[in-house]
Amino acid sequence: SLEVGKTLDVTISDSGRVYQIPVRVVEKKRLKTVLGRVETVRVDPEVYGPNRMIAGDGQFSIWLTNDNRKIPVSARIKTNYGTFDITLRSYSESRSAKSI
Repeated sequence: SLEVGKTLDVTISDSGRVYQIPVRVVEKKRLKTVLGRVETVRVDPEVYGPNRMIAGDGQFSIWLTNDNRKIPVSARIKTNYGTFDITLRSYSESRSAKSI
C-alpha cells in the first residue's frame, strides 16, 4: 500500500548498472485524467544527486492511480534546464494486464 509519508526502496537497472532508488510517497490528490476524475498518489523517485542514476540536480514526480492498477497518469521532471510535464493521453487495458 502506498501511504503518504512512507519511503519504498526500488531496484532499477539502467545501462548495466543497478541502483537502489528511494521512492517517497508524497501526497494523495484527485486529478482529472484521460481515465476521468481519479484518486491519485504522487511518488517522488529520488533519481537525482550524488551516487544516483542522474548526478545533477532535479526532481522527478509521478502521479499513479490510487488503485490496484497503479497507472501512471502524469509526471513532472524539474531540472536546471526547465520543467517537463508528461500526461497520459490514451489508455487501453491489455487482456494480459495484471494488478500490482
